[in-house]
Amino acid sequence: MLPPKTRVYLTVDVETSMGGAWRSPDRCPLPIDKLMFGKIGNTSYGLPLMIGELEKYGFSATFFTEMFFPYCLGAEQGQIVVDYLLKHRQDVQLHIHPVFRNYAQALKDGDPEAFPRYRALGDSLNAYDCDAQYALLSEGLQLFRTYVGEKAVAFRAGGFRADRRTLAALGKLGIPIDSSYNPSVAASFTNDVLQPNVVQRIEGVVEMPLTNALTGYHGGWGWKPMAISSVTFAELKAVLQQAYRAGLGDVLLICHSFSTVKARDFLYSEFRPNRIVISRFRRLLQYLAGHDQMFEVCTIREAGSRLEQFTFNHSNPRLSLGVIKPLIRGGIQAVNRMYWI
Repeated sequence: MLPPKTRVYLTVDVETSMGGAWRSPDRCPLPIDKLMFGKIGNTSYGLPLMIGELEKYGFSATFFTEMFFPYCLGAEQGQIVVDYLLKHRQDVQLHIHPVFRNYAQALKDGDPEAFPRYRALGDSLNAYDCDAQYALLSEGLQLFRTYVGEKAVAFRAGGFRADRRTLAALGKLGIPIDSSYNPSVAASFTNDVLQPNVVQRIEGVVEMPLTNALTGYHGGWGWKPMAISSVTFAELKAVLQQAYRAGLGDVLLICHSFSTVKARDFLYSEFRPNRIVISRFRRLLQYLAGHDQMFEVCTIREAGSRLEQFTFNHSNPRLSLGVIKPLIRGGIQAVNRMYWI
């Protein structure tokens, strides 16, 4: 008898960049055509490419969409992004980077001293106290309702910088799922003890952590997140197979809206398709579609509608990348960092 299927959640963080705006008054956060749509001429290599590939297999992904950037670029820009995702029947969930709100507030104050003051607040949600976290999440949720037209089911903190206070605030706001724990990020739940790779309930909220695997040798083990832009297809496949054999119910993978392009500089003055990552994304979807007896591609909104599926008593499986695959990855990534390849 085959083990139960492993549910695979393809998640995409949809966000832009400050583009050096704090340092130079002549700059501003980068437009959506660059870091979200990846538009080069008449072709878009960001969200449209990803969604086009998903649609070939009838898949939907969960797009954690940053809600504060429209304060800087305009409310209509936020609506364009959300409408595009909803038009293509994708799952939109809540994502915030406080830095965009802080920058917008500094501009609104218009006082030269406001810029260093607001910049010092930082972008880490878990650097804020309980009341401030609640206020930021409440504001983000209100914006989400405005753009999406319904309440968010799930949240992911910018840079995975959340803590138990974040989960407590989410619980008060009625958001049942969080996906902010990433053990490879030191600032993710720094002072809290969470289990990697298994769904757990904390502060009344279901925590769905980003899937990580151990990598290293001779005792120097560390976590590597299953980010489509930074691990090979062979590594993704190996982790998926290990998760299935271990009976792990849920695997969360990630990429960003800009993962399928690579830029000449941080301003994205020029950028081109990241053909290695695009190929990896396509191979992953093809593999999942071809192994539907093992894997079920789900959205986190679907998970929110059936929370009873989580038993919260999974043992923590040892997912490992070994030694050889990471060495091969290092060579591939080195090559891919060359802009013209």
